[in-house]
Amino acid sequence: MTSVSVIQNVTESTESRKPGRRCERQLYYTLASDSTMGLYNKFYTRLWLLNNYYVGDGGHTVLSDVVKHLQKHQERSQVKYTCNALSLGIAIQELWGDDITAQRCRISGTCKKSKSYTNLCRYKSENVNLLHLCPMSWDALKTYCPAGWSNNSLKDDTITWVKMSPSNTTVNGCRVLTEIHMTQDANKATSVSVKHGTHLVDLEKLGINLSALFINKCPSLFEVKALSCLISTTTFCTGFECNDKTVPRNCTKETWKFGNDSTEKARSTACELFCDTRKDYCNQCIGVKKSLNKKRKRNENNGNKSKRLKEMDIEELRECLLKEKKLRHNAEMREKNLRAKLDSEMMEFEDEDDSDFKQLFALIEEKDLGGDMKLLFEQQKHCLSQKTSNAHRWHPRIIRLCLNIYARSPHAYDEISKVLILPSKRTLQYKKNRNPQDSGWCYESIRNLKTAADQKCLQDVDRWGGLCFDEMAIQEDLQMVKRNGKNELIGMVSLGGTHQDMQKLMTGELKTETATHILQFVFIGDGGFRYPVAHFPTKECTAATLYRLFWEGVHILLKGGFHVYWACCDGGENNRGFINLHFVGQTPRDSLFTTRNPLTGGKMVFIMDPKHNIKKIRNNIEKSRESGNNVLQHNGRKILWKYWFNAYTVDQTSNSVVVHEKLTEEHFQLTARSKMRNHLAENVLDRKMLFTMQTYKRHLSKQKGQEVTHLDAAIEVLKHTSKLIDFVNDIKNPVRDMSDTRLQDNLSFLQFLDNWHDSEETKNFFSSKLYFDMQSFIIGFQQMCKHKLTIFPASAIMAGIVNQDVVENVFCQARSYNGQNTNPTYDKYCKSQNSIIIGQKTISRKGNASITHS
Repeated sequence: MTSVSVIQNVTESTESRKPGRRCERQLYYTLASDSTMGLYNKFYTRLWLLNNYYVGDGGHTVLSDVVKHLQKHQERSQVKYTCNALSLGIAIQELWGDDITAQRCRISGTCKKSKSYTNLCRYKSENVNLLHLCPMSWDALKTYCPAGWSNNSLKDDTITWVKMSPSNTTVNGCRVLTEIHMTQDANKATSVSVKHGTHLVDLEKLGINLSALFINKCPSLFEVKALSCLISTTTFCTGFECNDKTVPRNCTKETWKFGNDSTEKARSTACELFCDTRKDYCNQCIGVKKSLNKKRKRNENNGNKSKRLKEMDIEELRECLLKEKKLRHNAEMREKNLRAKLDSEMMEFEDEDDSDFKQLFALIEEKDLGGDMKLLFEQQKHCLSQKTSNAHRWHPRIIRLCLNIYARSPHAYDEISKVLILPSKRTLQYKKNRNPQDSGWCYESIRNLKTAADQKCLQDVDRWGGLCFDEMAIQEDLQMVKRNGKNELIGMVSLGGTHQDMQKLMTGELKTETATHILQFVFIGDGGFRYPVAHFPTKECTAATLYRLFWEGVHILLKGGFHVYWACCDGGENNRGFINLHFVGQTPRDSLFTTRNPLTGGKMVFIMDPKHNIKKIRNNIEKSRESGNNVLQHNGRKILWKYWFNAYTVDQTSNSVVVHEKLTEEHFQLTARSKMRNHLAENVLDRKMLFTMQTYKRHLSKQKGQEVTHLDAAIEVLKHTSKLIDFVNDIKNPVRDMSDTRLQDNLSFLQFLDNWHDSEETKNFFSSKLYFDMQSFIIGFQQMCKHKLTIFPASAIMAGIVNQDVVENVFCQARSYNGQNTNPTYDKYCKSQNSIIIGQKTISRKGNASITHS
């Protein structure tokens, strides 16, 4: 369809407008300039060129004159945006192409040369066609098709223009299509969207504010031409070549075929879809490719380190020997330098000064010394008076002090030993390993637990608490250890004699398996006292086995004077089965996640770890994407992960002082490892994130000139999660009575989840596992407080310690004691238990949990 027929179709819509041409044209410039919001972009440059220039025979236009014309327009409309001759020349060439001829000519009155265009003319005020500037009718828009595009409109209220890739280029077996969709609602408002392949193009990033330009009207002919030209000349990102078998989680793999050549490519999940003409792909894909190249190079450099000596050839052995010699030489030089530095810092006194110092120390009154300091000086004085080190005898308090230092840092203990006379490492290791840590429930461990509690003077109310349990992966390996003069093979599954008897009854044989996991039980008192009481090497601990081990431990702890009335675990499938075993014929919620303790006749409450629940809430929201199947929706409004990322982006770019200073790219570019970190989940659901989202909503409302409502559901979820995070992290304000407002806030959150689950939007709800876990924590914690405050009315319960952080920190310390080994053997895990018990405050900050309260 020609432009003449289009003009005829829009004549009726323009007959009612007969003001002066110059005034109407100036008004249109003002509207177009306001829509740019003071920012230069490609779309409005092309739109301005179409409004002022056209192709005509005999025309001749110099590029420098076009630049001056644009500068005058900026001064007249008071719009400040940057545009140089290069960008204008590119825009002119893309708009009119072969219809004009570019050449170099001399500027009159100067010696400079500039580019000029033949057959390019400028509109004059008396011959400008105002019909090109007026909105087209919807019928005319349906029959019009830009050059190079095909009209594929199938519905009356939708217009679709399609541009196909070359026939020999396909992605995953399909040709790549670029589509422009225009829809008209009942109020005659037009909305525009662009798709490239299966991805929706963000027009805001291209600099097109179509919501402000097309509101309550159809686009004009020039606007359609500018839009189609910009999309046609945009360089879309095609991803980067990736021949790896495994693709990272933040990438999607695509198969591109150019003719007979096939290429495997990867694209970032946060791909911007378009890129600079000087680059092959967008910035997000560039960042992912760089990280993959670094990882691949690092693996190549460390390839020989994983080889055993017997697997190396002669050249590799020589290279390994040279590296070892270099490391040894460097270590000897460091030791030599440290000794020289120590000798230079040591001060040598005259004999007279030395005697003066001895007299000063002799004049110190014993009453002025504290108990521990007095004991230390007495021990040092006694050791200095002995002729040999074999005559040293150490007080138990000095032994405990040295064990605490040695457990935290053996290197620091070596440095202190150079200044003070302290027990040898052999003596400390003998004391530390005097109580071997065997698998299973041992009465020796319970005696040690009771001794530790007595040393801290715990009262009866503080000996009430719960059992936390979790599993950690270990190396599947067998080790030979020597105990009591005999060799013993360890590293096999050991879940007690009852487990072996049940296995023989079910299968008819005893099956020996190598352990792949450690099941760790930790007792935690309501006052914060914690102690790892038992561990079991296992391969897969079923719900029935966990049921037996748990109640066996409750019985043994009760004999030691410790009352267990609650249990805490994560949301594993076997853990849910373990809880359901206590509620036969009814649901756990019907019984308020509380069962009868057969040993005491009291209550036993089951609680799912709140820290894991917070991470699951974040993971459910992270999976909620417009193109996915797990879209969350409440009261007709979607809850999408991009709302969080957009709020973060606006906070970082628009505010001089950011609202949420803890948010980083790591919070949104999640990996399998980062998803396990507690603080990354809490930071995107806490009170500051709520304020950031509310600030983002006000920003959008001010930008669009009306109240936005699509963020209301996300804000409502944040209102509940922020209160929950404050509650589970609070260790300063314990719960002292059932009228605590924080308990009511938890019940409000549960009521919110119940209403959402029972509504028609149950398919757009959180996962069923998360719903079960949230019910367990909120209801279980209510019953836990009610039971404890009934028995001990003057007691208090800290919500900040009712979680699995204590178990996670035991695992972190076990890994750190073995040289940051993320997968230790069972033998190494057992040997690190005594060090963990002695140095309870030695907590690695590289684990899931960052802090532990004692």
